[in-house]
Amino acid sequence: MHTDIKALKRKAKALLLSKDIPASKMDIVRAILANDRILEEEKYNAIIELVKNYPDRPVKPVAPGKVEVRGQEYKKAEEYNSKNTPYLYQKYKHTRLFKKRLLVHAHNKFGIGFLRRLVPSPRFVKLAQKLFELQYSLRQRLYRVLCDVVSDQSITDPTIFNYCVVLYNALASSCLIDKEYIELKWMRPEVFKQLLEPYMDSMLKLSLCDVPTKEAILQLIDHKLRESQDLAKNESMNKKNLTIEQYIYDVITTLRCLLYPASTNECTLTTVLKKEAGMPSFEAFCIACIEALVLGKPVVLSDIVTLFDITAPKVSDTSWNFDHDELVKAGKDPESLKKKAKEQLHKKLEPYDEVYRFLTYAPEGKEIAIQGFDDQRKMVDKRNEVFDDVYNKDILIALEGMLLGFINEYGALLDGTTIYFENNKIQVEGCIFTENYFSHELARFSEILSEINTFRSNNPTFHVTRDELIEGINKKKKSLYPIERFMTVIGDMCYDIGIELFTLYNRHRRWVLSGSPGKDDAIVRTAFSVHTRTSPFDDTEALPVPFSDCIISGFSKLRPLSKLLLHKPVLHPALRDGVFPEMVAYCLQVAHICLNDRLYGILDERTKLLSHIRSLS
Repeated sequence: MHTDIKALKRKAKALLLSKDIPASKMDIVRAILANDRILEEEKYNAIIELVKNYPDRPVKPVAPGKVEVRGQEYKKAEEYNSKNTPYLYQKYKHTRLFKKRLLVHAHNKFGIGFLRRLVPSPRFVKLAQKLFELQYSLRQRLYRVLCDVVSDQSITDPTIFNYCVVLYNALASSCLIDKEYIELKWMRPEVFKQLLEPYMDSMLKLSLCDVPTKEAILQLIDHKLRESQDLAKNESMNKKNLTIEQYIYDVITTLRCLLYPASTNECTLTTVLKKEAGMPSFEAFCIACIEALVLGKPVVLSDIVTLFDITAPKVSDTSWNFDHDELVKAGKDPESLKKKAKEQLHKKLEPYDEVYRFLTYAPEGKEIAIQGFDDQRKMVDKRNEVFDDVYNKDILIALEGMLLGFINEYGALLDGTTIYFENNKIQVEGCIFTENYFSHELARFSEILSEINTFRSNNPTFHVTRDELIEGINKKKKSLYPIERFMTVIGDMCYDIGIELFTLYNRHRRWVLSGSPGKDDAIVRTAFSVHTRTSPFDDTEALPVPFSDCIISGFSKLRPLSKLLLHKPVLHPALRDGVFPEMVAYCLQVAHICLNDRLYGILDERTKLLSHIRSLS
């Protein structure tokens, strides 16, 4: 009888080695072999009947003497070390989370063996269930926080919010509770590894973020919890306020223990772990799972990160990762954000477009700086020759004429001269700028005109066109250095005055668009007395131009071309025309002719904004 049992055992082993048996059937074979209630003869007969009809396992021929060579990239899979089972059992005996078990496996030459290892106990399943319930309650609260963040229009950067969404998704993971306990009792270490991988990845990846990011996550959640309607404090209910504060503290501390797994701060999470398993932290729980169920050897948290190839999450800093309906409701879905971005870009583009409009401003068919040059030559210099080609023939004569034209026409508006205004046939007098507002710039105008006059007297036959000057500048011709200097200085002076006037024009424009508040106050009749120091493209102040509702009827001290301004409005109600916009356009056009770097920088920025807007279309 004993001989028959040995023969049955040999036959069963031979079939197990030679037949191509599915994994599910092998689990049944192991269960039969591990069942002590079945007689040995019945065990082997049952195994033979179960596997005998399966096809033979294909055998791959190997050439004699062939040696398999693996490169350094080959990495041997981690195997469970059963030698450490007694040590690990004693280590975690106080937790009562694991039980010793013998697992039938086929990793030896006989095809059948026994693997001593640890498996989860019913207490482990109970702990895992409690952890999941805790995560579920946190997840419910966190969803409301996320909705509040999405609804908050003051929060425009989605980066930290998207990290919170990663945390929200991680709280949905569970540790082995979706399996029946009978399965867990006989599960192999490699299956435990496969089942624990998504849980470990979800729960540990946020711990790999840098400290500022983790603190920003906690700070955002704490801030929104305190703003929640059901957690609002009442000054007359101190007891309720204490309960609310304790709840918020517990939520934040529990989340902190998940983001910092080694933390042992007192909270619901650490209380559950201590009560149910005597473990101080979430890190200790994760390490216990891997040591006891997957590897069978002591590990640290970094080993788990390496084992499952866990990396810190990467989130978008432009788009919001959340429920589409909630995003649409808050106007933070991709289409709404795109539309909002275009609106913001268009708003940002407005002052740049205004600058561009002034550069092409030509109320009488000619650009206003060229018109000023013509007026100076005809009405002041009394030259009768045709002036159409002078700009192209001699850049120095053109620049000198433009400067003289500007001073002779608009100087009385800038130097504090008393001007007579008329508004609905009511005569008033005053000035747009006080005497010292542009005193430094006007003095520099006189200096540079004197230097140009001296240079022309010393070099009566010297002529250079603008194109020749630009070519000479590029080739660094020393003979053109004086002209290049004149061009640079004039460009800087005109840009400084032009951009200052543009800032004031822009403030007036903003004042009109806001409904002209205080239009009957003294401020509308008070001259500008100090320079503005704010960038015209970042300024948000609204301020009217003095006497902007009047026309000019006279000057106490008339300049050679000032009569051209008589009966003209300081600023047309439509904002497009008037003496003030003419001054802005004149200065900016001269700066443009002089290739002023700062003005060209503004035009480059306008081009970038237009390109960005087109990319969103």
